[in-house]
Amino acid sequence: MGSRSGGQIIATTNGGNTWTLEGSSTTNDLTGVSFATTGYACGLNGTVIKRTGAATTNIQFSAATYNVGEGNQLVNVTVTRSGDTSGTASVNYATSDSAGSQNCNVTNNVASSRCDYISALGTLKFAAGETSKTISVLIINDSYLEGPETFNVSLTNPTGASLGSQATAAVTIVDNDSSTGANPIDQPGSSSLSIIMTS
Repeated sequence: MGSRSGGQIIATTNGGNTWTLEGSSTTNDLTGVSFATTGYACGLNGTVIKRTGAATTNIQFSAATYNVGEGNQLVNVTVTRSGDTSGTASVNYATSDSAGSQNCNVTNNVASSRCDYISALGTLKFAAGETSKTISVLIINDSYLEGPETFNVSLTNPTGASLGSQATAAVTIVDNDSSTGANPIDQPGSSSLSIIMTS
């Protein structure tokens, strides 16, 4: 489980932490030690060790891709936190796409926040021990025959954690139209809407 060097116990990466011998302990027998995420741990024979290394905490999406039916109204994207979850953490999120100001009737497999979904941005705040959060993005059920269209959700600026490898997720809206009809989004007086949430 570990090795003794210069009066210190250096444990393996149990829980992502480094542990060292504490105080007057004179043995490296760690039998019965319950490794906690913070503070001290004590073995059955009185060996006391203390966490000295920082545990790693990662925040990332639970999947690289998500699919949602155009008529489903919203898509829920899950963000997970792993590693040492004993403290608090937060991360910013935002939707994005490359549609720009293209018309809503353009069919190029790119979702537009003007036509196909409602922009979402905000901050996810993880309480101690909390391991997952959900981002909900509203989907617009338009009347265009346009095929599948995709936008992205990205995580940035973590505090109390690091970003995992899956910091961006692609969301594909599956079209439910068999023919093109009138679309209220393109009618005079319509405007874009963004939803900002903190959770």
